[in-house]
Amino acid sequence: FRSYGLTASTLQSAPTLAKLRGAQVYIIVSPDNPAKNPHPHYMNAAEADPIAAWVRSGGVLLIMENDPANADIPHMDILADRFGLHFNNVLVHHVIGDRFEMGRIDLPTPAPPFTHPHVLYMKDTCSLTLSKGARPLLQWKGDTLMAVARVGKGTVVAVTDPWLYNRSEEP
Repeated sequence: FRSYGLTASTLQSAPTLAKLRGAQVYIIVSPDNPAKNPHPHYMNAAEADPIAAWVRSGGVLLIMENDPANADIPHMDILADRFGLHFNNVLVHHVIGDRFEMGRIDLPTPAPPFTHPHVLYMKDTCSLTLSKGARPLLQWKGDTLMAVARVGKGTVVAVTDPWLYNRSEEP
């Protein structure tokens, strides 16, 4: 992101409207769970309220979840559900061992947000259920893996894997 001119900083405490005011984009990646952090910081309504208000006023929120064993899906849905983006607490797109080809997703035809053909790799993800006008950006093998919701003046993008790989391949 920095190579595209983004200035990045990390919020070390709960988000508030004042803390988000200067931000154009807020990214939440693979939220805490007890398996990864003995003192996880769960999403709750008090923290979801200012994030939702910030999005409605024009902010761009990117939520990158993970599979159920590696993220806190139920608490993140406290926020995501407000936008019609529900992370399903299920394991999909499972890759066995080092059989990385199982995670390959070919996108031969450009379609938003991809402006040219891509080969992506996603493994061991959850999936999304959409409502409130949210629309899919990436569907694979019957599962929605990326989606977008327009909310007020803002936008929320949901991705079901925090390790989204773009693999350039020569013809």
